[in-house]
Amino acid sequence: MNNPNVHSTLLALVGAYVLSIAWDFFADLREGTATMSRGLTAGLAVFFALAGLFVILYAWKVWRDGKKEKPEEKRDDALK
Repeated sequence: MNNPNVHSTLLALVGAYVLSIAWDFFADLREGTATMSRGLTAGLAVFFALAGLFVILYAWKVWRDGKKEKPEEKRDDALK
């Protein structure tokens, strides 16, 4: 994607959605309404929580790196 702000925003939204899935698994464990075994539900909750955090951290990296590249792009446009 050409616009790092849009790219990082979409990634952050995906990460938030994955974290919400993890939250639902944790809620099922707390309430005792899990339809799968407790071990599998706990494992999936941890997996989705870590995956969501990873995606959000990656979105932050994309956003941060996109801000660093902007001055260079402006310099290139000025030289043309």
